[in-house]
Amino acid sequence: MSHPETQLLSKIIRTGNLRMVIEWGITEADFCTVEGKAMFRHLRGFYMEHNGSVIGENMLPHTFGTFELCDDPGVNLPTYCTIVRTNRLTRNYEDALIEANDLAKKDPIAAMTFMQAKTQELMSLGITTKDMKLSEGAREAGRRHDDAAAGGGMTSPLEWPWPPVNEVTLGIQQDDYIVVYGRPKSMKSFVVSKMAAHLYECGMNHVMIYTKEMPAWQLFRRTAGFIARVPYDNLRLGRLTARDRAALQGVIDEVAEEETRTDGKHTITVVSGRDAPGGVDSIGWLRSKVEKYKPDVIMIDGLYLMSSDKKTMKDEERVRTISRAARQMVLDYETPLIATMQATRAAAKNSTAELDEIAYSDAIGQDATALIRCINEKTGPTLALVFGGAREFTLHGIRINGVPCTDFTYKEMMTEKEINKATETDAKGEEGEKNPDAHVKKPLRMGAPANPSKAAKEADKAIDKKIDAALGD
Repeated sequence: MSHPETQLLSKIIRTGNLRMVIEWGITEADFCTVEGKAMFRHLRGFYMEHNGSVIGENMLPHTFGTFELCDDPGVNLPTYCTIVRTNRLTRNYEDALIEANDLAKKDPIAAMTFMQAKTQELMSLGITTKDMKLSEGAREAGRRHDDAAAGGGMTSPLEWPWPPVNEVTLGIQQDDYIVVYGRPKSMKSFVVSKMAAHLYECGMNHVMIYTKEMPAWQLFRRTAGFIARVPYDNLRLGRLTARDRAALQGVIDEVAEEETRTDGKHTITVVSGRDAPGGVDSIGWLRSKVEKYKPDVIMIDGLYLMSSDKKTMKDEERVRTISRAARQMVLDYETPLIATMQATRAAAKNSTAELDEIAYSDAIGQDATALIRCINEKTGPTLALVFGGAREFTLHGIRINGVPCTDFTYKEMMTEKEINKATETDAKGEEGEKNPDAHVKKPLRMGAPANPSKAAKEADKAIDKKIDAALGD
């Protein structure tokens, strides 16, 4: 079996594309064998001396004697580069551990300092840049245009549940970091559950959802309810009609059969932050789950609930660190992320989705590719989704039906006037929350007549004022 370094050298000779390997960052130091180092040095020297020429298959016997081409046709150059670099990092890390262990016998603090510096060095070495020239960028722009034209406007198989949003976004893109936020009871978690159910029904292979505050089974109850389209309250209280119960059972059976048929690859997986080793449900831990399941989309119900690797941070700094790590995760895996966040009280005073409305940290507004403010409208079973901070599209807001699990379909586009009205109503709700006793009912006085006279009413008003004063109204 040929060594990965040998296969990389073979791929370079066969394709003649040494330039990509050099731009990726591979150097002589990445090779562990004397032969590999010497051969790469010669290839690079020839390339530099002869204006980008690469020794090919015909010149191979005259230059490297008995070297045989051994690369896999199905493995591309970036993959070989990644494997060779990973092997180097493993070797260097193991060597550093041996050196640190020897040093620790004499000076443990010095050993830890050494490993800290070495770890940073190796982490920097492991980060590769994907630089792009104008010719490549222009070609990619043309390709994406043609894909959009051929696909009727869609450039991503990941669809939003609402057609007007797909029209302006062309679907959920692989680099999207979407934040859905709102005040408590704004139904933002239901919105995310609807999106998960919709993506599953569209045939996406795998949707992965992080949760911490909500048990996995509860989140699945919402998702299954959306797929079966049964009333959530009836599902929760055990009051489904025979027809709705049959619909739910149909989903149960269909999902089980689908997971068996696809070997568990077409499914929704919920990972619980409460089950993270050592209680540290950080983005680093979540990345290990992404490596395991390789989902098409990642969802985080409550980004602000996640842990940071550092324990001594304040909330704002902690959420900023989590957000930056989440954004990097999206870019590294080219997998979109949809997360929920709490809105600040100031959100109710704004008529649009503003960056400063996100609780704990303004970094979320900077990192996200789109912000969606979710408002549970008081005038009917509807939700206002107000879009803001989008980098690639313009959309003010849409109204969707807001009947949990039964109807979250698109209703209509919202005008600026309607958005203002929705936010004003939301603001009134906020004002009510400022008084913690606003929900307390005034006590009934014993002996009050059923049909009081005018004098009795005036007396009642006087007493009511005293009660109001006692309650703080």
